[in-house]
Amino acid sequence: QGSAPGEATLVEYWDRLADVPAPVELAVVALPPTDVVSVVRRLGPLGVRSVVVLSTGFAERGQEGLALQRELV
Repeated sequence: QGSAPGEATLVEYWDRLADVPAPVELAVVALPPTDVVSVVRRLGPLGVRSVVVLSTGFAERGQEGLALQRELV
């Protein structure tokens, strides 16, 4: 059920993946690029259906970042 105009919808978050109740439809990952791939891999067994990554340092940063990006997608 959506929020009425002027109201915010509660968004829950957890600091540890082990504490997240499954299933999860969407995870938002905001970490340095060197940590993103391993975290996204750990989301699969939790039943996560979609992931939004908020990070910089992938293909725009050169070959190392491009390799991380390719691993991610």
